[in-house]
Amino acid sequence: AVCSILFVSVAVTTQLYDQENRRNTIKIAEREVHVIENSLYRHTNSSIIAVQSLASQMQSSSILSQQDFYSYANQLLTQESFIKALSWNVKIPQDQRQEFTQEMSNIYHLDIDIAGEPLEEDDPLVIVKYIAPFNGNQKAIGFNVFSNPDRKSSLLNPSIKYMPVGTKIIQLIQTKQPKPAYLLFAPVYAQDNKETIKGY
Repeated sequence: AVCSILFVSVAVTTQLYDQENRRNTIKIAEREVHVIENSLYRHTNSSIIAVQSLASQMQSSSILSQQDFYSYANQLLTQESFIKALSWNVKIPQDQRQEFTQEMSNIYHLDIDIAGEPLEEDDPLVIVKYIAPFNGNQKAIGFNVFSNPDRKSSLLNPSIKYMPVGTKIIQLIQTKQPKPAYLLFAPVYAQDNKETIKGY
């Protein structure tokens, strides 16, 4: 009888201890999730503000030079170290491809060719003209963003008129080890026509 009572007491005590331990573990996990969630929310908001700020700068400049872009983009990259790169992607019709390619070659003093063929016959080209930092991202210069279905889908998202739109998670290739990230697009409208998007 005594052994039975001791056995039951130990079993009950162990069960109560396990339940309490489980509750504490769940509380700790919930706290960690909230910390991560708040951090992601803060970084996402900062990214949106930075992209909108760059878009506003692009829109206010009728002629945007490479130097002007790098000057402003580098300021933002210094302020927000978690942002890996900022780019200016110009939207042009396909019949301007050759002319734009020549302009890019003159800017970089290199033979630049547009990479990424249009998905549809009437698709515009959305080409990476400038990117900061330049080192490590040179391969992105001249890339047609609209040639990627996921990125094209993000650029065509109606919500982009009101706030920047992100892509699905991608793997960054400019880092030594591939890292998960996302692209955030904001439209830049022509100064004389608030409905005409000249780039992202």
